[in-house]
Amino acid sequence: MIIGFDSISRLNLIRTMPKTVEHLRYSGWYEMKGFNKVGDNTFPNLMAAFSGFKIDQITQYCLPQQNSLLDSCSIIWKKFSDQGYVTAYGEDQPIISSFNGLRLGFKTQPTDYYLRPFILAAHDHTEPKEIGPILRYQHRTACYGPTKVADHFFNYSLDFLQSFSGFPTFSIFWQNGFSHDHLNGPSRLDETVSEQFRKMSESGV
Repeated sequence: MIIGFDSISRLNLIRTMPKTVEHLRYSGWYEMKGFNKVGDNTFPNLMAAFSGFKIDQITQYCLPQQNSLLDSCSIIWKKFSDQGYVTAYGEDQPIISSFNGLRLGFKTQPTDYYLRPFILAAHDHTEPKEIGPILRYQHRTACYGPTKVADHFFNYSLDFLQSFSGFPTFSIFWQNGFSHDHLNGPSRLDETVSEQFRKMSESGV
């Protein structure tokens, strides 16, 4: 399982989420210190990490047009799926999703388990229509209904691990909401995220 926090540097993670960082350091998680930015926005950076291609190579091999879908791109979860792994991919925000924000995403779901349908439905049914788009966006970032988006996100990832604890799995879960637009935003959820990682550790998966 790979869990990523979008738009936050390693040093800012240490500064804003000390409890989370402390737990990760002492619970066996591997820190990808070599992960660095190679392009603007999340899409070219994730594609470089998970397909091995730079954005100009991606355009050449699987995205010949701006409106091309991503199904033909060779992303790492396909290789794991070919080897019999159960795969999952999830992000916590529908509008600024890495593969749907500036691109058209996938025609068919890219992994065996895919969080986007739930996130889209939650967004559609909990958005407060009576207030402006900025406040709407902020509300959507914080909660879906009475539950924090971060809790939905981590609960889904833990459910996936527990459901397939006896099987080989590969999953990527990428968080955008609390760090994408706010430098100090992660500090508000340090307690929540560290608690979710603690639950994951105690589950034994």
